[in-house]
Amino acid sequence: MFCKKCGTLYNPKEGPCPKCSTEDIKYEPKAMSEEEAKRLRKKSWIQLLIGIPAFIGVIYGIIYLMNLIKQ
Repeated sequence: MFCKKCGTLYNPKEGPCPKCSTEDIKYEPKAMSEEEAKRLRKKSWIQLLIGIPAFIGVIYGIIYLMNLIKQ
């Protein structure tokens, strides 16, 4: 399960979030302005649009090198 307060992955069968329950200071998410949310959303899309094709290119590059070595 994903803790909505701190972002930690944990098993709910073992009890509450281990990070939130052991820390003295509780994590409180800050409110974002509409401008900041829009800027972060745009940044995330740019990262996706560059990162996914780059990852595919790296995979193709590895396959190409493996074929060169095999021959």
